[in-house]
Amino acid sequence: EFFVNGVSAGVDSTGSGANSDEYSVEYTPSTAGPLEIIAIAMDNDLPTQLSAMDSRTAFAAGAKFVAPTASGSGDGSDWANASSLTDAITATNESAGGLPLYLKEGVYAVATEIEFTNNVQLFGGFVGTEASYADRPLHTGDVFNPFINTSNLDGGGAIRILSASKDLTLDRVVFQN
Repeated sequence: EFFVNGVSAGVDSTGSGANSDEYSVEYTPSTAGPLEIIAIAMDNDLPTQLSAMDSRTAFAAGAKFVAPTASGSGDGSDWANASSLTDAITATNESAGGLPLYLKEGVYAVATEIEFTNNVQLFGGFVGTEASYADRPLHTGDVFNPFINTSNLDGGGAIRILSASKDLTLDRVVFQN
């Protein structure tokens, strides 16, 4: 089930076979705040289910580490040398099969529409010190909270923030303005 800004959303689902569903969520911008979308299964064991849905432990080879402001060499090879979002988008579009992008928490000002022409996975919510994917925080104390340390793409009132012509994965990324 998808939730948009905390409210269950009408979702069209199509596809065939295991793990091949495609989802379309329509959202009309309002002044109610940023767009937050999370796909979850609802029952009494939510944290366990979300952990089971995402079994990644290590960072993917060749992935880019991204921060609101580039650091070090800016090549995206690790958190100390985090890339800017613009440079990471270029690297992803130029790669043969696309790249996973790990986004440090914070606000990313988006001046023009982000266009991905390759497969891309955007994983937000990292503090920027994690040694592995599994180190990304999912709790506030003992309480499961998928919205801590979000990575916000701020369009500053732009009509469209992001488009993708191939497969797109969004995880703990918030769209605002």
